[in-house]
Amino acid sequence: METKNIGLSFDSISIFERSDYLEIIDKLTLNKRSNIVEVIKIISKNKDKFREANLLDRYNKILTNLFKLLENTKPELELVSVEKLLEMIGQIKNFKDLFQNPNKSSILQHFPLLKYCFGESKDNKYQIQIAPITGKNYKLSDVVLVIKFFLKIMDDSGTKKNRIFISLSIYDFIFRNFKLIETNKKFAITCYKKLLEFISDENLYEYMKSILDEYGYDINTYELWKNVFEAQVNMNEV
Repeated sequence: METKNIGLSFDSISIFERSDYLEIIDKLTLNKRSNIVEVIKIISKNKDKFREANLLDRYNKILTNLFKLLENTKPELELVSVEKLLEMIGQIKNFKDLFQNPNKSSILQHFPLLKYCFGESKDNKYQIQIAPITGKNYKLSDVVLVIKFFLKIMDDSGTKKNRIFISLSIYDFIFRNFKLIETNKKFAITCYKKLLEFISDENLYEYMKSILDEYGYDINTYELWKNVFEAQVNMNEV
């Protein structure tokens, strides 16, 4: 969602503190009800500034558009627990099974990049984790179960685009749970080699970059992941 779509034109942008405006941009990038509510709060607290700038009509228009957007945006599902998630994905046999599974929405809440495999709009952008997060400490067996789930659904996912979003989901998940890469050399090397496989096929890799660009992501995402892995694998060998 762009700011102009809710009525935030150049003359009204200057009303906000830079921090408030940047937060509005950030919140509207992800079209979530909770984010829209936060933007409504930011707009509302600046009502006096709109009045001083003789832009109360614009203020009312922006709030009206935001409330309409809120009304038309589906509420987010609550994230199921990790234990419940593992139970759900343990029952998935292939991509078709995921497509037909009654728990699909709950599973996709944990792995939002997979939503693009099921027709999610490019306008709904989800963060891809590039920098490693090491605070979490999932058991290796749990992480392996999640990766096996991804590989199972990749086998019959139907299109190259689906395979790309599944591979992005794998490494997004790994980088959100990077502790095991730091502490398990064998696991780190296995994940690194699989990443190199994705990159080594030149035709596929060029298509990967075109899909990343089409959906508004950094086309060098895989290379950035590769650089982190190389540094970690080399560190493990010291």
